[in-house]
Amino acid sequence: MVSPPCRSLTGRRILYEICPMRRTLPLCLLALGLAACAPRSVLVSYPRPATPEAREAARALGSAYLLIGKPPAAPLSRLAAERPFDVDASAFADELNAQLSRRGAGILAYRVVDDVSREEYARRLNPSSLLVVRFETLTLSRERREKSVKVKDKESGADKTVKVPVFVFRARLGLRARLALNPERRTLTDSPLQVGLQEEVVSESGRDITEAEWAAGIGQKLARRAAQMLPELFPPVPAVQRKRTLYVDKKAPLSVEAAKKASQGLWEEASALWAERVEAVGGWKDPMNLALAAERRRLYAEAGRIYRSAQAAARGDKEAAKIPWTEIYADLAAGEESLGGSSEQALRWFSAPFSVLPFSDETTSVDGPERLRALAQEALRRGGYNVLPLEAVDIVLRSRGYSQGGQLKRVKSEDIAEWLGSQRLLFGDITEFRDIMLGVYGQRTVAGELRIWDSETEAALWASALPAVTSSGLTVNGTEAVARLGGQLLRGLFERTAGTPLGPESALFVRQNLERFPLRPREP
Repeated sequence: MVSPPCRSLTGRRILYEICPMRRTLPLCLLALGLAACAPRSVLVSYPRPATPEAREAARALGSAYLLIGKPPAAPLSRLAAERPFDVDASAFADELNAQLSRRGAGILAYRVVDDVSREEYARRLNPSSLLVVRFETLTLSRERREKSVKVKDKESGADKTVKVPVFVFRARLGLRARLALNPERRTLTDSPLQVGLQEEVVSESGRDITEAEWAAGIGQKLARRAAQMLPELFPPVPAVQRKRTLYVDKKAPLSVEAAKKASQGLWEEASALWAERVEAVGGWKDPMNLALAAERRRLYAEAGRIYRSAQAAARGDKEAAKIPWTEIYADLAAGEESLGGSSEQALRWFSAPFSVLPFSDETTSVDGPERLRALAQEALRRGGYNVLPLEAVDIVLRSRGYSQGGQLKRVKSEDIAEWLGSQRLLFGDITEFRDIMLGVYGQRTVAGELRIWDSETEAALWASALPAVTSSGLTVNGTEAVARLGGQLLRGLFERTAGTPLGPESALFVRQNLERFPLRPREP
């Protein structure tokens, strides 16, 4: 966790609340000024297991590979305007990684799977364990009540009391978690877990709200709650927290931007900026930040190498003399021994150059395929991959005479990879991108295939073709039918004007397909 930057406080009332005695005001101003310039601090956790069981659990959870079983679908009613409930894998993995990081552990990578027995990426990532979480059951219930509320009378403007329906929704998600050491696949934990959620929804319009409509919006909430409860199934591992310094040069925009990315958990992007500063500026503070980034990602051997380089560069510096070097190296050694380190093999996997090519288009949409390509590039970048900027890819391809995805079908993948200097290529073939409205009935569809080619094997590495479909059904309420039709028309017009046609469906298409390829969770 990165502490937020200190801010100077202005305004007499605030200053007097902090320093009620007027004669101490100058000292308070000095203290506030110093606080505003203080370095930021970052907490790093290390496990301190005291029993064989705790040591085994610490090792297993050090760099776990999270495999998420296919989630259940909630039954749809004819009024449901959205897709069935599904678990947001990225939200689940991010929250679980945040919970485990407090133990000095974490998630190395995650993906959604249909059949765990056919998992093919574990040998490439070399995780400390496989954590298989299957979402097995979802039960929904609804209770209708009435509630008195005060509203303004449209004619008189006076307050009046009316009764509106209130719906109490309850969801219960059943899952099972199995933690097995890698590579021996010996099971340490195999336990069920029940996750509950209750919400009260007031229908001010008086419209009936179904279980399916409510369930369509609770995926992230249930995922995060499940992730918060899941560590309770594992043996407890005591941990210690260390406070490390993050050095920020507030006069250097690159340094400020790097610190901002670190505070957002984007340590790899921050590291790229610090590496630029090391080349341009030198010194020992940016290498310290690089070492901290490696330490946060549990790359202990890499962190130790960079820390020693920074220590050598800081020799004779009074500020650096205060750094607890001995403690840092002892922590890194303990982390390497207890957790086995975060996989260096996985680091090579995620750092391989990756290019997202222009998508081929069999639809009539002008903006759709390019929008999907941008979403895919962002999803892979967020998932920890070394993705080339789209502009850089396009410049190289145009220099070879190619500007559209369909043209690339005539070119060997090996040649494209060589032109771009990439190990992996993401291809996209979009076959359907449409918004159909038949009266009050509407269906929005994004369909096609995403596939990844790898130069190491000179073959397809992965492919997925799950369509994203949302629909709105018929209604027996005539007033509501007119409102729904108007809403559909306005929504489509707004999306076309904003250049984001079928925005939710495009995001869903990219997410539900790419989450079946190994991704890194965001660091807390």
